[in-house]
Amino acid sequence: MIIDWEAEQERVVYPQGTYKVVIDSFDRGESGVKGTPYLLVKTKILEPEEHKDRTLTCFLYLTAPSIWRLQRFVGAAGINAKGLGKTDDTSPQFEAVLNACIGRKMSWYVTETKDDKGMPKNDIGDFINDVDEEEIVVSMDDGAGANVKWDE
Repeated sequence: MIIDWEAEQERVVYPQGTYKVVIDSFDRGESGVKGTPYLLVKTKILEPEEHKDRTLTCFLYLTAPSIWRLQRFVGAAGINAKGLGKTDDTSPQFEAVLNACIGRKMSWYVTETKDDKGMPKNDIGDFINDVDEEEIVVSMDDGAGANVKWDE
């Protein structure tokens, strides 16, 4: 990658509103302060036109109190994983669910807030399903259940 040190880069903060996105990829990580595991969802904006093809990201924390948000995200992607029951986030089944999300379209409700240093930033307030996306069912019957690590 070529880096142009003379080109100014600005911190992008999108105006509050609804953005249609397509899911590109996921990265795993841990927060720097508490070591909380998370997924970083990377998307490309499809609409509105003035932000088309720009990147929009969202952190999904992998903790018991925040699993509802991951479930809401997966549901908005049109993925039905209820047939898997309980799965570990390191299992092949979990990876199958994430892989099924890639390339799926949904809308994100984006808000403007401030970070812990008072700098403007975006938060994702909600995930909204795209009615044009057909539901994908991920189940044990399609081989997603091999070598599962079940929660107790």
